[in-house]
Amino acid sequence: MAVRMQYTYVFVPVRVLGTAAGYSLYFRERRRCDRSGGAMAGSRVSLVLVGVSTVVLVAAVPLTATPEVTRRLIAAWGAMPVMDGGIQSGGSSPVGTRGTRPQGRPAVPRGSPRA
Repeated sequence: MAVRMQYTYVFVPVRVLGTAAGYSLYFRERRRCDRSGGAMAGSRVSLVLVGVSTVVLVAAVPLTATPEVTRRLIAAWGAMPVMDGGIQSGGSSPVGTRGTRPQGRPAVPRGSPRA
């Protein structure tokens, strides 16, 4: 995910172009079927999927373009207070403390019996 986020500004136009291509292909096939007098197979499913893609795109583009607003929105949604230095984690360990013990618990060496 971290590697993908480096290329966010490449993927946003690709999403827009992909959704536009979906609409273009849908309506081109629709016109072709209308001219030939046949029914278009899966037309409702295709239109619903392109519509869902549009809804996701409309939600994702502003959130991608404004990371500060997105950070505050996620913090408010998760009921975590937002500090100037970043998001406070509300009790769970912050990022970068992997392998540390919670405060107040003594270390127990490996191989020794627990009391």
